Amino acid sequence: MNAVDYLVLGVLLASVLIGLYRGFMRESIALIAWLGGLWLAWRYAPVLEPHFGGMLAEPPASTWAARAVIVLGVLLTGWLLAALVDYFLRHSTLSITVDRALGMTFGALRGAVVVAIFVLLGRAVALDQVEWWRESSLLPYVGELAGWIESFAETGIQILEAQAR
Repeated sequence: MNAVDYLVLGVLLASVLIGLYRGFMRESIALIAWLGGLWLAWRYAPVLEPHFGGMLAEPPASTWAARAVIVLGVLLTGWLLAALVDYFLRHSTLSITVDRALGMTFGALRGAVVVAIFVLLGRAVALDQVEWWRESSLLPYVGELAGWIESFAETGIQILEAQAR
């Protein structure tokens, strides 16, 4: 194992610990908020764009400002909902242990996806040709997941482009 393998393990461990701390419900709501916020931002930014003025009046500044406002609004709403759900979960008869264990599993999956996305970015800039990359013990396994994610991403991009027309 080399340094990049330890980095991969560190990212996975950090994500697992965050998932354990936050629990499944908070993690799920956060994921839905991020995905929903990004989708809503790309879909409805043109509706919000005309309401910006000053330095943000002209595209692309107005487009990105509208997207940022939408994403932040959805994330804030998701954060409030997650806090409310977490409060009720703590004060109910449901098992907080089950929520934390599922959160840990969710964190492991999220960590794997994050590492796979970095592998895709590394491939895009030809890091897979570097010696330390080729000597890694874990990157070949992550590379398989990265290929799977890449196939889904290509389909998703085609769908988004079709909706934008």
